Amino acid sequence: MNLKQNAQSLSFILYGLFALSLLMLYNGFSSLYGNVLADFVMKEKQNVLLFNMSYGSATALIFIGSIIFFLARYLTGQLERKGKINPGNGIRFWILSGIILIASLFAAVDLFIVLTGVMTGRSDVVNLLVTLVTLITVLGVIFFSLAEIKRKKSLRFFSPISILFLMLCLGSFVLGFFIAPPWVGRQARQDQKQLERMQDIKRAIQSVYTNKKDIPQKLEQIHSNLITSREDILDGVTGQPFTYKKLSNSSYELCAEFLTDYNIYLRYRLHPKEFLGKHHHKGRICYTDEVSLNKPVEYFD
Repeated sequence: MNLKQNAQSLSFILYGLFALSLLMLYNGFSSLYGNVLADFVMKEKQNVLLFNMSYGSATALIFIGSIIFFLARYLTGQLERKGKINPGNGIRFWILSGIILIASLFAAVDLFIVLTGVMTGRSDVVNLLVTLVTLITVLGVIFFSLAEIKRKKSLRFFSPISILFLMLCLGSFVLGFFIAPPWVGRQARQDQKQLERMQDIKRAIQSVYTNKKDIPQKLEQIHSNLITSREDILDGVTGQPFTYKKLSNSSYELCAEFLTDYNIYLRYRLHPKEFLGKHHHKGRICYTDEVSLNKPVEYFD
């Protein structure tokens, strides 16, 4: 009895991990290739984020899901060949049938949303193509689940299908890593902090001008609830104060170094921000601003 219970427990754990990995890979593949397709079709970067998942998150999900998937398949094959797990047990059937049901529901929801968008005129080519990617991914999940349910013999880890799927996982990981390297994401977040700090400086200069009808000669002369320490006027890239030049008693130039181009922000789930109505590019960028008593302070969108 104990041996039978142990076999059932092992089956439940391994097929549960297999099911979990399929769901992770579904989300990873659909988000990764959906984003790639959207970027390719919309030559300009999309103005809205089409997915809840960035390139980096999708790539990480594929990487972790792949490890769980192949580890579960390897252990299942080993235990089946040793006779500790029956290849035809009912646990596998019910767990994988649940995965097929969930994947089918995902596909049905996506189709409903797209068809509703088509009828109301809100869907465009990108939405249709992205939905196609999702449906192809769902079909892949269903195919693997059905193949596993129908399998009667012990699992072969190095089967042709497993090798092809391993190549797909590795290729997807390399693609996602190439499109959105993690270190570039850190640089993009650094640039966002640059913009936030520059916005605080702009608001502080506006405040000084409102009170004194003149702007400071140097950034170090600004005293405001927004600029409370020397760190608040430091360029995060150079480690030195932002380059500031007073042009008149109401105008100035503010320069900063940026590590990335603004149009990569969406790859990292970062909304593009602008300063003085302009987006930044990689390198040194200078902005000229003129303050006035009637000019409202601009905030990020």
